[in-house]
Amino acid sequence: MKNIIRTKYVLLTTLLVLSLSSCNSKKDDPSPSAATGTLMFHLHTFIDTTEVGDYNTIYKDTTGRKISFSMAQLYISNVELKKTDGTYYSVADSMVLQVQDNEQYTVATVPAGNYTQVRFHVGFDPTTNQKNPSLAGLLNKPAMWFNSTWNSSEGYVFVNLQGKIDTTAAHTAADADLVAFDYKIGTNSNYKLVTMPPKNYTVTPSVPALVHITTSYNKLFDGIDLTTPSNLTVSTVSDNATPLAMRLANNISLMFSYESEE
Repeated sequence: MKNIIRTKYVLLTTLLVLSLSSCNSKKDDPSPSAATGTLMFHLHTFIDTTEVGDYNTIYKDTTGRKISFSMAQLYISNVELKKTDGTYYSVADSMVLQVQDNEQYTVATVPAGNYTQVRFHVGFDPTTNQKNPSLAGLLNKPAMWFNSTWNSSEGYVFVNLQGKIDTTAAHTAADADLVAFDYKIGTNSNYKLVTMPPKNYTVTPSVPALVHITTSYNKLFDGIDLTTPSNLTVSTVSDNATPLAMRLANNISLMFSYESEE
């Protein structure tokens, strides 16, 4: 009898230990995380249908107007992906500085899945627009400041486009007669949303999702009377409050389209 009782006791004790061990094991195991993948932008600098490969090289838009760029860059921020249920996934802390001599940019790690549209802002929200440039490498770019010393009351330049352009009404200027222009668009009032047309994207853990976008900087000139010399410069914070600057800023959404090869 004692042996039977002792055997039952051992069995019960063993079962209890195994049960506790199993519970502890389940408690300590981290829950599996959701699958993620990489979102990337492939950004091309264009003048209408012509890709801009070099600085200070003269290209023509579709009207025959000659343009060259010595600086062509802009900030993209607050990227959002539209999900199949119609809601948007906001990509936290997303920020890209598009420069003319680079095309591929890693935006962020995002949840794997199917998306139907992408939208983003050019420039920064008011909070980021006052953030100290030392806090983020992409902000510490003096070319995207209004002055050589950064000032929180001025914020950042959202679009910096400089170069030379044919200002004649007939678009017949000789190369040597192109006129310099300087556009630095910024300030909180010129923070612009760009919504790309619907397009399906699939993000997987193994293959980055590449969004191919062309940026046609010449679209900034739409509706601008280039025969008027004063319309060729927006370079200060006060300049950004003028009707010219507002027209330029409203043209920002016209600049972006999907790469035709996509």
